[in-house]
Amino acid sequence: MNIDSRHFDKNSMRRAIAVMLCVIVNVALSRMIYYYEIPLYLDTIGTITASALGGLLPGIMTAVLTNILCSFYNSYSLYYTMISLAVAICSAYFWGNEKYKKKGLTAIFVMGLGLISGLLGTAIQWILFRDTQFEKVSSMSEKLTDIMGIPYWGSVSLVNSGLNIIDKLISVIAAMLIIRLVPQHIKRSIWISGWKQKPLSNSELQMLKKRGEEKYSLNRRMTYLMLFASVSIAVIMAFICFSVAMTT
Repeated sequence: MNIDSRHFDKNSMRRAIAVMLCVIVNVALSRMIYYYEIPLYLDTIGTITASALGGLLPGIMTAVLTNILCSFYNSYSLYYTMISLAVAICSAYFWGNEKYKKKGLTAIFVMGLGLISGLLGTAIQWILFRDTQFEKVSSMSEKLTDIMGIPYWGSVSLVNSGLNIIDKLISVIAAMLIIRLVPQHIKRSIWISGWKQKPLSNSELQMLKKRGEEKYSLNRRMTYLMLFASVSIAVIMAFICFSVAMTT
């Protein structure tokens, strides 16, 4: 085995361990929140961290595995897989393009994640329960309807979105703290392991651009393929779960 292969194996192992640890963080916090019936989730801290450290594929793997494992104690967890995937995709883009370096964009990122999660979550709850999943959310929504005079599900959307913004704010801050604690050489090895090779130099990238090969790289096509497969699996899982729910 040559030196590059050994480095590749080591980096890939670190990436796999990072995904497993992120899944454990998600499941442990989600289980605690579920046990105490707190109207938050905290099940995306690991997903955001994995997406930031390793890119899109580790983020997707963490998201899907988290929802599968959480379904053992919360049978409704699988319905929310699409939300977890959305968090993974947004986080991979946000960190991959270094948007986190601008404080204003971080606030927009948190708001965006909260709104996406809140509105999708409201739609899922309406389909499943014709009401909210948490009694506390239902109570707050009723009070908001009485005060503002808006339809009940409008209140539910506002309450869910507000709670999810708080949830994602906590999750992003926690993920940033975890990322800061990871040594720089570990971060680099986790990120590089997804390339299947060392990152190309600027001159090599320019050469590839001239030859028109960069656009059609195998790595990029594999990433899109894995993304499509993961989203398809999530859609199929959600469809099956919704079908079962509607017939019971």
